[in-house]
Amino acid sequence: MIHVRLPFADKIEMVKVREENLVKATSHRKTGRKTKSLRVIAEALKNPFGAEVEEFFKPGSNILFLVNDATRPTPTSLALKALKPMLRRVEPSFLVATGAHPPPTSPQLKKIFGNFLPKYEGKIRFNLALEGAFERLCHTRLGTEVRLNVEALKAGKVFIIGSVEPHYFAGYTGGRKSIMPGVASYASIEQNHRLALSLKAQPLALRGNPVHEDLEEAAEAYAEGRKIYSLLLVLNSERKVASAFAGSLDQTFEKATLEAEKLYTVDVEEKADIVLAVVSPPLDLNLYQAHKALEHGRLALKDGGIIILVAACPEGVGSREFHELLRSYRRPEEVLEAVRGRYRLGYHKAARIAELSLKAEIWAVTGLEGKLLREAFMKPYRSVQQALDEALKVKGKDARVLILQDAGLTVPRVQPGKR
Repeated sequence: MIHVRLPFADKIEMVKVREENLVKATSHRKTGRKTKSLRVIAEALKNPFGAEVEEFFKPGSNILFLVNDATRPTPTSLALKALKPMLRRVEPSFLVATGAHPPPTSPQLKKIFGNFLPKYEGKIRFNLALEGAFERLCHTRLGTEVRLNVEALKAGKVFIIGSVEPHYFAGYTGGRKSIMPGVASYASIEQNHRLALSLKAQPLALRGNPVHEDLEEAAEAYAEGRKIYSLLLVLNSERKVASAFAGSLDQTFEKATLEAEKLYTVDVEEKADIVLAVVSPPLDLNLYQAHKALEHGRLALKDGGIIILVAACPEGVGSREFHELLRSYRRPEEVLEAVRGRYRLGYHKAARIAELSLKAEIWAVTGLEGKLLREAFMKPYRSVQQALDEALKVKGKDARVLILQDAGLTVPRVQPGKR
């Protein structure tokens, strides 16, 4: 019998499973080599790809910095510390690439800029997707009208600071996402995110992924006529900078995704009948965020299997629109039909849950009311061990089990040809 420690609701739950049932029990994501974050960033700036940082920071230049909001783990203040000698030469301004998120609160702003906030607070603006000023940049081949923040469009020099990790429908975060959805209008973001309904929009997928290709086209259009410099960071499980890449937007993104794939993926020999998708903080705060673990776990789940979401969800469902769409219909097919008929931002998550429930059973161990989970096509449980034992009864004593820890960020890769 194998005993596995699983974090759940600020405590550890010990789960036991027979060794012969276990495909794999993953640990937390790979930490990678021990690094000094500031040193890693400094080395990247000394060895850029396709663009010289000294040339970019010509004395007196006006440079617009696009930085992530507090929903991303990007250590922006650390990057600014590495850039401090060059910042003294230029006139910097900052646009927080919030996408459709609300503007940062004061504590969040402090988290983003750290000790640089007092110096630059008067030069910081936010992308207000619903009420900001936007102008049309282009119309993509996939039908998105790209409207960007006027501050971003006025800038002749743009420095992007971002981090790269797997994204459940854009393939990866970072790079081109700082432009769109980062500084795009709500309508543009909504049009792009509608493409997430495609099953080709998957974690780690870039080529053939309509969401990524749409974002890439928008970034290419934005790059015309202006100079863009990119600093992209890949973080390990301890949120330290494992690697950094500086230079041109396309080259830094390519290099960063390759490194992120190494740190954020785990090899699995075969698909499982039962997948325990265990969500670590902060993605376990609500069901809307914890959903990402379902997208990763399903990659290693057999059709007709059972996926068990383990997430405390102390803040509840997390998105009223998302839950209202699910609870408005009794059958998953009706949800999918409704989304295809009238898409709104956030509906892709409801659609993906509905689509998954047609291929597999979704069980959930959370702190949420059972009624809320059943409305989201999930079977509620309070104990991980109880859910696993019941799943083994349903799938049989020889059922194969995968325990995927940190499932909101860890992507399983099943060996080719394995089902």
